[in-house]
Formats: sequence, C-alpha cells, structure tokens
Amino acid sequence: MEELKRELVFYLGRAAHAYALPAAGRVSIGRAPENDIQVDDPSVSRHHLCLHVGANIQVEDLGSANGTYVVPSMPDGPSMDAGDGTRRNKDVLGSRLSAQTPVPLKLRDSLRLGSVFAELQMRQRGSRSLPPSAPVAEIPVLDRRVVDPATVQSYELALRVASSDLTVLLTGETGVGKEILAETIHSNSARSKQPFLRLNCAALSESLLESELFGHERGAFTGALRAKEGLLEATNGGTVFLDEIGELPAGIQAKLLRVLEERKVTRVGSSSPRPIDVRFVAATNRDLRQDVAAGKFRKDLLFRINAVTILIPPLRHRPLDIAPLATHFLALFCQKNGLKVPELTPLSLLRLREHAWPGNVRELRNVIERAAFLHRGGRLLPEHLALDTEPDRPQGADELPAGAHKDQEKGTPPRVLEISRAVSLTPTMDDDRQRMLAALASCGGNQTRAAKLLGFSRRTLVNRLREYDLPRPKKPL
Repeated sequence: MEELKRELVFYLGRAAHAYALPAAGRVSIGRAPENDIQVDDPSVSRHHLCLHVGANIQVEDLGSANGTYVVPSMPDGPSMDAGDGTRRNKDVLGSRLSAQTPVPLKLRDSLRLGSVFAELQMRQRGSRSLPPSAPVAEIPVLDRRVVDPATVQSYELALRVASSDLTVLLTGETGVGKEILAETIHSNSARSKQPFLRLNCAALSESLLESELFGHERGAFTGALRAKEGLLEATNGGTVFLDEIGELPAGIQAKLLRVLEERKVTRVGSSSPRPIDVRFVAATNRDLRQDVAAGKFRKDLLFRINAVTILIPPLRHRPLDIAPLATHFLALFCQKNGLKVPELTPLSLLRLREHAWPGNVRELRNVIERAAFLHRGGRLLPEHLALDTEPDRPQGADELPAGAHKDQEKGTPPRVLEISRAVSLTPTMDDDRQRMLAALASCGGNQTRAAKLLGFSRRTLVNRLREYDLPRPKKPL
C-alpha cells in the first residue's frame, strides 16, 4: 500500500505540476536548472526560495526579486498554529516574506512566487522524491484563479451548498464573476451532468420572458402556431441561473414565486401545471432589501431566493486574485488568436494591483486582451495596459519640488529611453533600483512624475525607496 507523501503542486497555465517532497532535507526552487524544482517562469528568480523539510516544513525566501508570499489555507484568528506548538502571525503571512527568514508552511497553504502559485498537498505516491515536472490535471476555471482569502471564503461556502438543492443568491458588483460562481455551484452538484441555463432577467421584455420561461400552448397568442416547451421545463434536472433577478417585472416575480414554492410551471394559455425539478441560483448587483422597501421587489420572493446568500467581493478588495486572473486571460487570449504569450512584467503586475477596477474582473479581462492584441511582442509593460485612471495620491502631489529641472517645469516629456537602457531584460532587485533612480533622474527628482513613468503611484515609489534604503530626493539628481 502506498504511503502518504507531501508534495508541492505548481499551477502554470492550465496544468498542474506535482513534485513529491523528501522526508527530510533542503529543497531549492527557482528558474535556474540546478534547482531541485525548476519553475520556468520569468517572474520567478533564478534562486527564488527553499523549503526546509522535516517533521514540519518551513519556507525561506532567498532574496527573490518579486517576492514570496504565503496565503494561509484556513485563517483561525489573530495567529495560526504551525503544527509544532509555535504560532504564526497572519500579518506576516499576508505580506512579502523577509529574505533569509524561514516561515512555517502548513498543509493546503498556498505559495506565490512572483506570479506563479503553488500549494502544499498530501497525496498517495510511491517513494520517489522530486520527479520531473509533468502535467497531472486540467485545472478547472475557478480553482487556481481564486487565491485571495476574501474570495476563498465565498467559494468555500459555494462548494458547501453545492451538494444541496438550496436556492442561492449571489450578490456583488457588476463584473465580479457571479456567473462563474454559479457555474461552480452547478458543476460541483449532483446536477452537474444536466443542463445549466443562464438567463439575463434584464435582457427580455415581460411578455417574452414569460413565454420563454414557462412556455406556451398553441394559439395562446398571435404567432403561437404550435405549443412550445419553456426553458424551465427544458432544464429539468439541471440548474437555472437567474442573472440580474432584481430587474424582473412585478408580474414575473409573482409567477416565479409560485414556481419556487410548488416546483410546477404553467404554460401561457394553459391551466394545467407541469412539475419540474430544477435548482435555482440567482444573482444581483442591487440591494434587494432596499428594493423591497421601495416596493420594487417582492419581500416573499426575496425570502425564497436567499436561503443562502454569498457575497463576491469586488476585485479591488481581493488583490491576490489579480495576477492569476491576468495571467489566465493573457494565455487564453493569445492561444485563441495564435499569438505568442508575452511576459507580464513585475511593474505591469504592480500597476494592475494598484488600479481601482470599477468594472472588476470583466474590466481586467478587457484590459489584458487589448494589451495583448495591441503591443508588438516582447514584454508587456505598464504603458501597454493603457489604464487611464491613476491611483489615488495625496493632494498637491503634482507640484514640482524645489530645484526641479526647468525642462520639467515646461512640461518636457520624461526621457523614457534613459530608463529602458538602465535595466536588463530580466528584472532583479538591482534592476528595480536602477529603474527608479533613472526615472527620478529623468524627472528631475519629481517623485510624482517618476512614479507615473514607472507605472505606479507616488506612495508605492516612496515605499520602494524606503525598502531599498534609497534616499528620497530633495533636489535634482
């Protein structure tokens, strides 16, 4: 019988690469081929991190350029048990790990190396250690693009209710991914082999919506030349996703309430109800309680559709999801259009994380696809993203500091070529230093302009100057 083995599973594109860990020892991970585990991704440093494996496992960042982050599997208060009697602080795990400082790693914890994600798992395997990389599974759309704790909670609840027939109400801003979460509920339910009906309640008129949902008999209205089965009947055994349910006309709300209560539909022009077996998942970006108070939505219908309510947070509140989502959309678009997948540089990822994303995941996908189509090969830089809005910054940040270059006072564009020559194609910590120094030099010490040139906010530039122990300029460099 095979014994249980700990292994580290990396998710690259839509494939998982599993590596069995030894019982004890040091496991090096990075882009260089001499590592025990080689991760061929430009966001990963040549010698990125190592694992100290024993009765427990610790992860140590080796001074990587893009950092190592640990996303805990199950937060349980201000600190978490590492399995060896010690406690670890969530603030440490939620931020970039300090170099050469080992941190405990638990089963099901996730690691982020640059823009690559990995997870510590337990599986039944043979006695081999560190086998060569091989795809082991196609990753479902949702599994690896949901890593931020704020989103993980929503998906964990969705997976728990998937096994039941409870009616679920998904709430959240436009574009956060409510339809995808509804698909996840369906695909993880006993109804997964049956139809999944998507219906936008705001896209159809009341008369058409009634006919489409419930069907009609021959002669029920002008043009009804034959009887037609409604969508609810056609989806028998499956799941019906009612998107934008807050837009349902009052007449349809009453009929839908009866369907939810009786699990029967009555075709237009008929008096004989027909039994159906469907599971309902609804979604809205509205506050239905306010709509109930305003008389726009039935209170009894709200009670019927929200047996379980799941809130999907906006993208700006789940920053750890941005990198895997962007990487996925980039690879998917390039694959469909026969394009070479460009590298999303660390500065581009930083710019994506700092954007407010009022359109949420839908806006992120549009930005990535536009950038992939319009840029001309090589690395995908912040300027290719064409994000018009800038991050919030302190009032007066646009003012030039004392002693700024006169050409900058006249609005002369910064010398972009000087910055591009100052860094190599593979970003390192030294490259980041050189890039910031070059940007500040070309902008005459103006931190706001330098930050804009680099593609992130002034606050981020100040933090990075402090992180790299670089003095903030008080006069022209």
